[in-house]
Amino acid sequence: MMKFLKSRKGVSGVISGIFVILICFLALGALFIFAISHDRYNQVVNERNTLDWEIENENFQIIAGQRNSDGTLNLTLFNYGGVAAHLVDMWITSRNQSGNYQKLYGVDYWLNPGEPITELGDENMTELPSGIAVSGIILPQPVDPTINYTIMLVSERGNKATYLIRYVPPLECPEGVGQPVPLIISWQQGSFEFKSMAIDSWTPAWVKPGQSASQHQIYRINLTNVSGNNIVLNESSHLRQEADDTADTEAVWWISDLSTDPFDQKPTPFNINNPQTINDGESQYVYFAATSELGESWNGDPTSSHYYTVFIHVFFHFEGEDVYYGHTISVMGQKLY
Repeated sequence: MMKFLKSRKGVSGVISGIFVILICFLALGALFIFAISHDRYNQVVNERNTLDWEIENENFQIIAGQRNSDGTLNLTLFNYGGVAAHLVDMWITSRNQSGNYQKLYGVDYWLNPGEPITELGDENMTELPSGIAVSGIILPQPVDPTINYTIMLVSERGNKATYLIRYVPPLECPEGVGQPVPLIISWQQGSFEFKSMAIDSWTPAWVKPGQSASQHQIYRINLTNVSGNNIVLNESSHLRQEADDTADTEAVWWISDLSTDPFDQKPTPFNINNPQTINDGESQYVYFAATSELGESWNGDPTSSHYYTVFIHVFFHFEGEDVYYGHTISVMGQKLY
């Protein structure tokens, strides 16, 4: 009897040991599964944090949109963010007479930080529902000057940039002599523009990022001669940016030759031997890029993000005369950021 009891005690000890080992294995297995799950959770959290950071730091904008007379639309984009933006969708909506919208194009553009894209092409575009083929981008025809077009570009991360463009008919030059001013500027997107090495396309200049002299920036103004006589420009013509208070310095941009290019080492001085002439009833661009009269050094915007008043001082004489006139053509507001 004692031998039997001793035998049962030995078996129960073995069973107890097996249970202890199983419990240890189960505990280790649970810890292993927890570690794997925790690691996967951390990976998901890190990926989500990375995506949130990328979404927050993705900042692309449409900084210019121009509707051409042939019906095409040119856009200029700039990536101000810290990550590359993958543009995947473009939406163009236009409300026509019946109140309908035409929309949605697929695009595939990578826009790197600090990189501009101009004149979005037709590589991945389709035809509009109206059947009008896309070249650049062709908006619905016939064009109604009262229609507003809204362009929206969407990135793979879900960020978007929108731009509202309205077609404005070309300015018709007033007829006759005896106008109150000899030169005028038309208030359209293309009337006051800039470009530089960083933004190598003509872009509206009323609200823009400040550009240093190292960026080789050019301002251009579109002027229309309504004087009744041909006007010959003088090298003293200049553009002036003045701050709206005394806390900031001004910048003066002197007239340069129309051959001036941002990728040249220096601006081309105004040609006094063959000066620029704007014929009566004609519109021409006038370039401003130099730091001094007939200078060969690139100018730069004031360094502060600020509001400025822009004056255009044009000196000229009428063709056939030798008397010079000075005329402040326009006063414009500008914001640099």
